[in-house]
Amino acid sequence: MAKPKNTLPTYAFPWEVDTLPIVAEGSETSVNVTITADDCNGEVYTLLSEQFFFDSDGSLVMADLAPMLEDVRNEYDPESYTVMTITLEWTADGTTSTATYEVKVFGCSQRTKTACESFRKSSFLNAASGNYKYVPIDAKEYIYLISPEDQDVTVTAVFRSSDGSAYTISDSLYNSGADASFVGAFDVSPSVMIADLRREDDDELISYKIECGSRYMRYVIRDKAYGEQCIEFYNMFWQKERIYFSEVERSVKPDYSSASFNAQKRNYLIKPNTTFSGTTYPLSEGDEQLFDQFVHARKAWRVSDGAQIILTDADFKPTNGAGELLTGTASWQVAYNQNVFTPPTQVDIFDETFDETYN
Repeated sequence: MAKPKNTLPTYAFPWEVDTLPIVAEGSETSVNVTITADDCNGEVYTLLSEQFFFDSDGSLVMADLAPMLEDVRNEYDPESYTVMTITLEWTADGTTSTATYEVKVFGCSQRTKTACESFRKSSFLNAASGNYKYVPIDAKEYIYLISPEDQDVTVTAVFRSSDGSAYTISDSLYNSGADASFVGAFDVSPSVMIADLRREDDDELISYKIECGSRYMRYVIRDKAYGEQCIEFYNMFWQKERIYFSEVERSVKPDYSSASFNAQKRNYLIKPNTTFSGTTYPLSEGDEQLFDQFVHARKAWRVSDGAQIILTDADFKPTNGAGELLTGTASWQVAYNQNVFTPPTQVDIFDETFDETYN
C-alpha cells in the first residue's frame, strides 16, 4: 500500500504540510496523488492531480505545497479554514486501492515556533500575543483564537479614579465556544472595557490584560498624537490588525514624460507619484512583532477612508541595547492610479449649515 511517511496532523498551518513524503509498503511502483482544498464555503480547488513513480527505495516526496494552500486562502473568508484532502490511489498485484487523509489548515504565512496543534492552545492569532501593545483610548481591537475547549475570555483592567487612586477589576467578557473549526474574533477595544468595567464616569482606563486559558495579551493606553494615522492589515494568520503612526509625511514627486511638438516642448504624460512615510510610536516587544508583520503584509488599507495601500519601503533595526526606544518607519503609496482629491471642509460656525432661526 501507499501512505504518507509521517502521521498527518488534524490541525496544521501551511508550512507543516509544505512537504509530503509518501512511501510504498508493497509491490506498487506508482501512485496517483490528488490533493484538493475545500474552503468550507462550497468551493473545492484541485491543487494537484498527477501520477508519481516511487524511487528504488519505495519513496517519493512532494514539496512546495504551502504556497498553493496560501493562494486558496486568499480567495475566501480568512476567518475560516481549509480542508486539505489527500487521496492516494495505487495498483498492486492486480488490485487497485485508495486511501484518503484530511487536514484542517489554518492561515499562516510564516513559520511558527510550535505546530498548530500546540500553538492554538497557547496563543492568540495576534502579532502581540504573549506581550503588550500600546493603543489609544478610541482604538478598535480584536483578539483571534482557535479554541477546542469551552473557555472564557476574561479581562483584568486597571483604572484610575478621580481622586488619583488606582483599582483593579476582573470579569468574564466572552465564552470562546467549543468549536475548533473556526477562528473566533472577540472585540477587546478600550470602549468595551470602559462600558463593562468602569465604576464611575470620571474613572480613567490605564491598562488591561486579556486571557483565555494559557493565552494572554496586554494593552496599555497611551496619548493620541494630532494627525495620527491608523493602518489596518492582514497579519501572518490572515486576521485584521491595526498599527498606528504618530507622524506621516506626504511627498509629491510626479513622473514627467516630455517631447517636442510643433517646435515646443510639452509634457505629454504626467504620472502621479505620491508617497507617504510614517513613523511609529516607540515600540513595545509586542509592537515590534506587529510592525514586522505589517511590513510583510500582502494587503493593507487606511482606516480613515478604506483606501488600499502598497508598501514601498520599510526600516526597522531592533537592538538589545538597554534603554533605547525603538521606532519603525514605513513608506507606502495608495493603490489608485490617480491622486484622490479631497476638497477642504468648512468648519466655520456661520457657514451654510447655520440655522438663522435659532434664538
